[in-house]
Amino acid sequence: MKLYINDRFLFLIFENKNEETELKSHLTFNNYKNAMLHGKFDMKMVKKVCFLKKSKLDDTYYCYSGFLIDVLLCCKKNGIKVTEIKDKRTRFDYQKKERTDEELSKYFPFEYNEHQVGTLKRLLKTSTGIAKLITGSGKSEIIFAFIKETGLKTLVLVDRKLLSSQLYQRMKDGGVDCGLWNSDKKIEGKQAMVATIGSVYSVPKLDTFQCLVIDECHHASSNQFQEFLEKTAYPVRVGFSATPKKSDLYTFALIRQFLGNIVFESDNEELLENKVIAKPFIYFIKNVCRKTLDWQSAYNINIVENQERNNMVAEIAAKTDQKTLVLIKDVEKGQGEYIKDKIESLCDKTVVFISGQSKEDRMEIIEKLEKGEIDVIIATNIMNEGVNIKSIGLVVIASGGKSSAETLQKIGRATRVVRDQDGNLVKDKAIVVDFMDLENKFTKSHSTQRRSLYEREGFKEIQEVDFKEFLEII
Repeated sequence: MKLYINDRFLFLIFENKNEETELKSHLTFNNYKNAMLHGKFDMKMVKKVCFLKKSKLDDTYYCYSGFLIDVLLCCKKNGIKVTEIKDKRTRFDYQKKERTDEELSKYFPFEYNEHQVGTLKRLLKTSTGIAKLITGSGKSEIIFAFIKETGLKTLVLVDRKLLSSQLYQRMKDGGVDCGLWNSDKKIEGKQAMVATIGSVYSVPKLDTFQCLVIDECHHASSNQFQEFLEKTAYPVRVGFSATPKKSDLYTFALIRQFLGNIVFESDNEELLENKVIAKPFIYFIKNVCRKTLDWQSAYNINIVENQERNNMVAEIAAKTDQKTLVLIKDVEKGQGEYIKDKIESLCDKTVVFISGQSKEDRMEIIEKLEKGEIDVIIATNIMNEGVNIKSIGLVVIASGGKSSAETLQKIGRATRVVRDQDGNLVKDKAIVVDFMDLENKFTKSHSTQRRSLYEREGFKEIQEVDFKEFLEII
């Protein structure tokens, strides 16, 4: 097999049918997108998608260059000899430079920064790569350091305005000459630009950037991101996320074809031990649910409209002395308003329900929480990720579900360590409340999957408790 590489594509010329068969098989994944309808799974609707395409001009096959490692690993596994490689990718001087851990530590202020240094070293040696870093582990500082160390003009792409504004301000504070481009703000910068995917096509001189950074890159499988990535060919492309792996191999392949493989993954147990992230104490409150025939009914009856369960959420928020974030999923059926009214009937805390507010209003609400003017925020998945709220001491996951990405993003709202100006720890623990929704096969399965996920991620303080027992604990 012959292999040719440029910034955008891999071109493969096979020398026999076996090589073609093995590579096509390796880059074929099941697309389950249309297989779940009305709460039921239909295997007939699963489609096989091959990412290796045949040229219409000759016998050459091609795919996007993020699959380079996949192709090489497949060749090694199946004994396929690569007789010729031509690598025409753009190379930069910074990629040739050797750096010590001590040299890179200058970018990171705290004593324990091995994960940040390790991530930065890996990304500086590659053209594509994904860093899997848990929320609160200092991802933004790595982005700043990467931009400074490469010296490349960099486009930082995110999916939401609130995240773009927060990241822009942090980059400015971190010494990066940065611009901001979203539907509200149009600010140019010399070294970098933070832009939302919805506004990126209007960014000035879009074709002059040399590097693309996608923050919260698990969103890169969406149609908006895929369309943009198909049209661009930046020489360097890297992604950051606590949850880059999507729920199936096909959606993760959509991301990897442009950003490459995971090149660094944080060890959560190590980060907990070194107090980089706050230690979550996770309590599953036992809740008996009604049986249903499908998931949608199970969700509506046992979670959204279950007033006994919603009352538990409200009572927890009313009793705790911690700043509290309650995460729900559905706004149309009044779950958030019901919980808000119930909390206010139980105590004199200031409660805000975030649903359709503007970005500016949401940022103002977060600032008031940090100042102590708000005690409880109830929010939909708009607050699941990418929002830096340091003072949250208790998160109630009232939304159910089984998505690994969403679940870890939610728990990440509680795991941010807080330090004072001298670097001393102010907060290194947090409480996470989830529900073990029993008796209904759908809700029980999803609760069990969430618990298993927490265990796999290295969180050890997990208990199943009765509601009254939990009230005694807090």
